[in-house]
Amino acid sequence: MTSVSCDIQLNDFLTRYIHSYQEQLGELPRCYPQGMVSECLRDPLAEDDISMQWQWVSRSSVADFTNIELALGIKFWPDMVSFYGKIYAGTLYFHSEQGVGELLQTWNDDDLDILQKNLIGHIMMKQKLKQPLTWFIGLLADGDRMITVNNQDGSVWTEVPGHEQEQRLAASLGEYLQLLTPRVCLPEVPVVEAMPERSHPGIIQRLKIMWRHLTGQK
Repeated sequence: MTSVSCDIQLNDFLTRYIHSYQEQLGELPRCYPQGMVSECLRDPLAEDDISMQWQWVSRSSVADFTNIELALGIKFWPDMVSFYGKIYAGTLYFHSEQGVGELLQTWNDDDLDILQKNLIGHIMMKQKLKQPLTWFIGLLADGDRMITVNNQDGSVWTEVPGHEQEQRLAASLGEYLQLLTPRVCLPEVPVVEAMPERSHPGIIQRLKIMWRHLTGQK
């Protein structure tokens, strides 16, 4: 069977994603950048209290993930480089048979650095639990379920932190992207908490939440 290209299907989903916003709202996706600069922003001034339109962009060079391979002594599943290493984008919201969810993407180089550290932490947790190795790519909105890629064969599954993968969703990441429908969302106004954490369209806040689930912290 011919494998479904992650590169092609990610670009197809991104194209459908932007088209959905333009068709339903007459504009590009919006976010509150919270001062976090990115090549994605249509307006270079990343103001804290103004929603701004963003457009995904290709990186000038593919991100290097050899630091993860060296740190863990494993081989990075190739589709993950295609998914995380070739573009900058905000969070991508979707509809699926399993419910609504979001795909994680990197907003800028700081995001990429945080992503890599969290991927290492996730793999170290899997190794500690003596479970098959996986890479997270997103979240479902129903609570604790992550969307993860199996590092052995590239298949896509749901996964509850601390447990092995549970429900197989697709044979590959490219195939999984074909199954998703873009979900148009209005930007959420950031909420300032007692101990404020900056939230922006990239991966930082999402990973903080995910990591608290993984480690059992509240």
